[in-house]
Amino acid sequence: MAYTLNAAATTVASEEELFDFIFSRVDTLDPDSIAEAAPVLAAYANDPALVARTMARSLRSILDGEPPPFVAPQCYVIARRKHVMIRANVWSPLKQTGALRKNEERAYSYDTAHDHNFHFLTVGYFGSGYRTHIAEIDPAELTGAIGDSARILDSEVTTLPKGKIMLYRAHRDVHRQAPPDELSISLNVLFNNQSQIAKCQYNFVFEQELGEERARILSYTSASIHSRLSMLAEMAVLVGGDELTPLFADVVDSTVLPPRMRLMCLDGLREDSDAYRGALERLYADDCAMVRDHASKVLQSLQ
Repeated sequence: MAYTLNAAATTVASEEELFDFIFSRVDTLDPDSIAEAAPVLAAYANDPALVARTMARSLRSILDGEPPPFVAPQCYVIARRKHVMIRANVWSPLKQTGALRKNEERAYSYDTAHDHNFHFLTVGYFGSGYRTHIAEIDPAELTGAIGDSARILDSEVTTLPKGKIMLYRAHRDVHRQAPPDELSISLNVLFNNQSQIAKCQYNFVFEQELGEERARILSYTSASIHSRLSMLAEMAVLVGGDELTPLFADVVDSTVLPPRMRLMCLDGLREDSDAYRGALERLYADDCAMVRDHASKVLQSLQ
């Protein structure tokens, strides 16, 4: 289950102090180590002018012709150092009805259960916070294919009011957010480690199956690095040509790239039957279950 961390602050920490603590004291691949940064994050969020100051800085940069710092309609980057990012999320009650309401829900990712392919700390900065249903799963139970499901091992419904700090673990904590009762803001510290780039983010649906609660993969999260790389591969295969085609085998054989990207590039080898079959035979013993399953099914169909 996502950790709720007991951390309160009477002082204010600067952005540099937060980054210094993370890079000197935290193993960003270890959730227990990440949790040790909670008191410093609490002190960072204890600055009542923080969000207004960073928003003003962003507005000035936009006026100067810089690109906007948004990573989603309601989410903007405050600071980034190496693979660690601080961002602010604004959560608003829904105001519209009908089709417009659906657009609002999509913009804020309300009512869509999803995981993340990175660990992150989050703290309530302003307001009563969104409501969220959190489910813990074992990611080892998933191959990554659409329709695949994993048992829900534990779950809770909670909120993120001002001052509350939670730690979400990559791939293990699935959450579905609901609109807050009032405008709310949370601060996130994200740990985007390179070793996690090959792992996908999923949208899930919670359901009952034979009396057991399960989280079933509904779709891939389109905003993730994984999905953007897969889209690049799909476009490269469509474009094709002498410059791109030789790279497809290298992508297919790379175990650090997303499985969907690798399988997209596998399609780029179809015109060379020997190269295509050779790649399939190599993938038959791949470490990734999703890739292995795909290779096995295609090889069977070619016999």
